[in-house]
Amino acid sequence: MLAFDKAKDETTLLGDRWLCRGGSALWVGSSGLGKSVLCLQAAITWAYGGEFFGIKPKRPLKSIIVQAENDAGDVSETVRGIIDRMALSQEERKLVFENVIIVQESFSTGARFADLCRRLASKHKPDLFWVDPLLSFIGGDISKQETASVFLRNELNPVSHSHGFAWCLIHHSGKPPKDAASAYQGFDKMYWGLGSSELTNWARTVITLNAVKSEDNDHFVLEVVKRGRRSGLVPSKPSSGITASKALPRVFLRHATDSIAWIEADEPEKREPGRPRMDLSAVDFEQFREAIRPGIKAGDLQALIRNKCGIGEKKSGEITIGWEFSDPPKIKNIGREKAKINPPFMGGFCGLLHVFCGLNEECG
Repeated sequence: MLAFDKAKDETTLLGDRWLCRGGSALWVGSSGLGKSVLCLQAAITWAYGGEFFGIKPKRPLKSIIVQAENDAGDVSETVRGIIDRMALSQEERKLVFENVIIVQESFSTGARFADLCRRLASKHKPDLFWVDPLLSFIGGDISKQETASVFLRNELNPVSHSHGFAWCLIHHSGKPPKDAASAYQGFDKMYWGLGSSELTNWARTVITLNAVKSEDNDHFVLEVVKRGRRSGLVPSKPSSGITASKALPRVFLRHATDSIAWIEADEPEKREPGRPRMDLSAVDFEQFREAIRPGIKAGDLQALIRNKCGIGEKKSGEITIGWEFSDPPKIKNIGREKAKINPPFMGGFCGLLHVFCGLNEECG
């Protein structure tokens, strides 16, 4: 036992003994986010020995993907999009086509499905066996521990242990909570998957994909919420200390615009509470430089913006405040050196108009 050398462990498949032969990974995310694309991209990346957002394979890995939801056209589009996005060499493409086997199956469940997996494993000898999605093949009520235990421990485990591969099960999350206080946080996210907690207990690692709030509504976060330290998942883009946590590693992702694939994204900007959302590109400040004169009222300026640009009252107010808080502030370019600036949001737009008008007296 003490003589064990993990550096020489031949059972390691991914990371620092993060996923080994006979092991299991549970990939969890809401319906429609793109879990299938994500996992296919991981399988393709590891097929030629590449890193998947920092997660390194021990060597090029062979994957079998049994899936029930996507037809041949969907799969073809996804594979082509991922490979084109990666700009793989001919040798890397050759390894991908040799090491990724995709099987469409929508009839087998329970013990019958396990027998199918046994026959596929005997024929192809995979390192990773992907099941997409778990709900299509379990053949029972996943919320019951008895159902989950029988399928995972009595039917799937014997296959992976006898053939020396690791399971990668793709699974749906439960319904979103009604309030933010009830949402899963931190390590509790490992229990995010729909059904019995036996799923999490059985899995050696749990990976989650979740949408995060952003202006473009196209930001997602990939997290390793169980055994994350061993995974190697790490962002290549600058991020906060929380994001870079070794215990709960995460990477922000978005959908590629030119192909079906996932790419890394910057961490979404966090706005200060109370600061309005401003789109300064909606109005060109130069259009109004000449109109800003001593004595103009905030309401008159906003009305001028609304009439000229066809925007609403709320947006015109945000625009004028945005000019004050832009980087660099546009109002500094036209104000006098001794112009008085009131604290922001104090006294309406007085501070803003003092700078616009070059006034030192209080607004009347």
